Amino acid sequence: GDVADERLDADPGPAIYVPHSQQTWPTVAFAVRTAVDPSSLIPQVRELVAEMAEEATFSYMPLDDTLDRSVVERRFLTTVIGLFAFLALVLASVGIYGVLAYSVAQRTHEMGLRMALGAQASTVLSLVLKESMILVVIGVGIGLLGALAGTRLLTSQLFGVTATDPLTYVGVSLILIAAGIMATLVPSRRAVRVDPMVALRAE
Repeated sequence: GDVADERLDADPGPAIYVPHSQQTWPTVAFAVRTAVDPSSLIPQVRELVAEMAEEATFSYMPLDDTLDRSVVERRFLTTVIGLFAFLALVLASVGIYGVLAYSVAQRTHEMGLRMALGAQASTVLSLVLKESMILVVIGVGIGLLGALAGTRLLTSQLFGVTATDPLTYVGVSLILIAAGIMATLVPSRRAVRVDPMVALRAE
C-alpha cells in the first residue's frame, strides 16, 4: 500500500516497515478513515482491538486534535511572533506619521509663500504629497528587501503559508503607504488654509 509520510514541520526521514511479530512496540496507533461520524465507530474499533489483544487499553482521538496537538508549541511561538510583528507594524505606522507630519509642518511657511505667489492649494498639496511618497516608497522597498532576507528564520514556524506570502507583503506595504499619505495630507491641508499674508509676515 501507499505508506508515504509527510510531517508538518520537517521532511520525513528514512523508515523501514517490519511485521509487528518481529519487532513489538509498547504502543500501537491505528488510523481509521470513515465517511460517517468517527465517534460512532468507537465501539466497533474497541472490539477489534480487543480481538487482537484482550489486555490492551484503548484511547481515541480525532485526527484534527492529533494534528493540533503536534503543532501546539510552534503555533504558540508563531502567535507570539505575530503579536510582536503587529506591534512593530503599529509603531512603524505611528513613526511614519510622526516624521512626515513634522516635516510637512516645517514647510507651512513655504506652502503659504507658494500660494501667495499664485500657486493653487491643490498644486501645493500634490507637490508635498509626491515628495513625501517618494520617501515612503523608498523606505517600504528597503523594508521589503530586509523582510525577504529574513524569511529563512520564519520558514520552520509557518504552516499553510509561505514566508514569502505575497498577500502579507502587499497588505503591510499598503498599510505603511496609507500611513504616509495620512501623515502628509492632514498637516498639508491645514497648512494650505493659512492666510498667505500671515506666511509672508512670518518670513
